[in-house]
Amino acid sequence: MDIEIRKCREEDVELLGEHIPHTERHRRLFNYQTRSGSPYLIGWIGERPVGHLLLQFEGPGIPLVRERIGGNIPEISGLLVHPPEMRSVGIGRQLIAEAERISKEEGYARVGLTLVTENTKAGELYKRLGYVDSGIGEFDNTWYEVQEDGTDLEVVDHCVYLVKDL
Repeated sequence: MDIEIRKCREEDVELLGEHIPHTERHRRLFNYQTRSGSPYLIGWIGERPVGHLLLQFEGPGIPLVRERIGGNIPEISGLLVHPPEMRSVGIGRQLIAEAERISKEEGYARVGLTLVTENTKAGELYKRLGYVDSGIGEFDNTWYEVQEDGTDLEVVDHCVYLVKDL
């Protein structure tokens, strides 16, 4: 399935929220893109957003990973394909391929991402795409998801960090 992939624009934020839950998250990621230059990539089928990811040029956001991997590696985060029935048709693969292309174009030799260990489907995709365990071992990652009502929900994921040479 071919999709159009482009950086998020300000006028996309509300439409994203209509099709992919959590408008405030989209607004926060768009603002991050504006401040940092790290692309917030959106996948589109026609006028409908069907997925997204953030390519963080600043490197790994998890302190343990950054300490062991270093900061000179862009990190793919927040990959999501929505609605769920659109998963496993190539949208995530195309979003990742675009993030890798941009990383290579920017002069990076590899890219990384955090895999939640219980997400076996994502793990299979990453393995097919050439991602391998970085060797730092398993770790817990605590993060906060802003709910639609503005409150924070604490989430703890058990993870591994994967890397790919470009």
